[in-house]
Amino acid sequence: SFPAMDDARGTVALTCGAYKKIVQHCAKNTYRPVLGLLLSSSSSGDAKESLTVSGVVPLLHNYALGPMLELAMAQAYEYCKEKKLQVVGCYWANELADDMSVHRIAKKVGACISKFFNSAFVLVIDNMVIGKELKKNDNDSYDLGCKAFQVKSEKQYDVVFAKSGKEELTNLKEWLSSKKLGNIVDFEDHLENVNLEWLNV
Repeated sequence: SFPAMDDARGTVALTCGAYKKIVQHCAKNTYRPVLGLLLSSSSSGDAKESLTVSGVVPLLHNYALGPMLELAMAQAYEYCKEKKLQVVGCYWANELADDMSVHRIAKKVGACISKFFNSAFVLVIDNMVIGKELKKNDNDSYDLGCKAFQVKSEKQYDVVFAKSGKEELTNLKEWLSSKKLGNIVDFEDHLENVNLEWLNV
C-alpha cells in the first residue's frame, strides 16, 4: 500500500519535458508495467524539502529480469556520470489501470538508488489520470497523475510542475489534447533493435 500522508511533506517538481517523457512511456506501453529513472542536474546527495526532476531515462515495459535490469541501470548510471546528472528516483506504472500499489521491483530499484542518493524516491503513476487533460486541484496546482514517496523515510512528496514559462505549459496542454504523443525508446526496445537510441535524456 502507499505510505500515509505526512503534514511535513516535501515537493517533487517535474519539468514539462520530464513529464512528457513519462506520459509517452506509459502511453506506448498501455496495460504493461513501466519503469524508468528520474534525473536531476543537482549534484547534491540529499534534498529533504524539494527535488527538481529535469530528465528521464525509460528502462523497461515488462516485469524486469535481474540481469536485464542490472545492465540497464549500469548503462544509465554511466551515462549520467558523463553528463553530470544525478539519478534521484524512479517511476513505476502498474499494468492494471486502477492499481496504485508500490510493486516490489519499484521498491528494489528505489533502494538501489538510495545507496547513492539519500533522498531517493519512487514515483507511482496513476494510469487513470496520467496523460489526460490537465486539471487543477483545490490548491490551484495541477493533478499530474502520480504520487511520490521517499524510499528511506516513506515520507510522501507533493508532485508539481517545476517553474516554467506560460508558453511551455500551454504547449504541453496542446500536446496532451492532440493525442499525438509520438514515440519513445526504452532500454528493452534498444535490446530488440540496437540502432534505437534510448539514452536521449
